[in-house]
Amino acid sequence: MAGMSTAGYAAVAAGEDWHYVGEAGEPAFGTNWSASSGNPALAFRIREAGMVDVVGTATAAASAASAVFTLPTGYRPSTKTYGLATVLPSGFVAGAYVEADGDVIVDPSTPAVGTWIITGQFFLESPALAP
Repeated sequence: MAGMSTAGYAAVAAGEDWHYVGEAGEPAFGTNWSASSGNPALAFRIREAGMVDVVGTATAAASAASAVFTLPTGYRPSTKTYGLATVLPSGFVAGAYVEADGDVIVDPSTPAVGTWIITGQFFLESPALAP
């Protein structure tokens, strides 16, 4: 886990609680995104073995092609990482990914307005590429 910060290691050792996007001291929602009233809050945490969980809902007021939020240092993957799933209550499903800079992005080819359910997990260190 070469990419994990000292704060990240401490969080794993302490059994970290959820961080809620938009709350004081936590990452803010990105442009055009906000908390989804009456739905589970969007949150993230780091677990053992450098696994990061992201789960909850967020509402896109306009094009969903911008970052939902940005993960802080210590929670970011070493490379662009796929593995998050998103779905609108209408049943429309799309992928999401996390950039190495921490931006959590809903697949920009599906810029739908509305409340998105975002869920998934990824490793801070991606497996090596096959030769």
